[in-house]
Amino acid sequence: MKLISLLLVLALIGCQSGPGLQPNSPAQIVYVAEGAELEALALANQYKRLPVCPTAPLCHTDAVVMKLQVADVAAAVALTNAEKVVRDPNAQANAAQQAALAAKAAVDALVAITSTLKVK
Repeated sequence: MKLISLLLVLALIGCQSGPGLQPNSPAQIVYVAEGAELEALALANQYKRLPVCPTAPLCHTDAVVMKLQVADVAAAVALTNAEKVVRDPNAQANAAQQAALAAKAAVDALVAITSTLKVK
């Protein structure tokens, strides 16, 4: 089931065209954030697999790995909460919007860290 969800998220992201396309609903914000989290996690995992500094020119530090792990946990919790809220038919629109934006902010924090990593 998770594989199907993952493929659906990736397909939705792949269908987007151009930087001007913005999510129109809290659910779309969450799905786009999930895709961004997956991309960030791929980079984070690549970084973590590098040798420990300073053994190689391209390496990882434990401090950065710890920051990545903390940001990932925060993003995962926020996304899980947002998914529940946006899927709840009894949730108020304001609550869904707030949950979606909180998830996006948490994922953006993870993406900000991964955007500075040097990996091959």
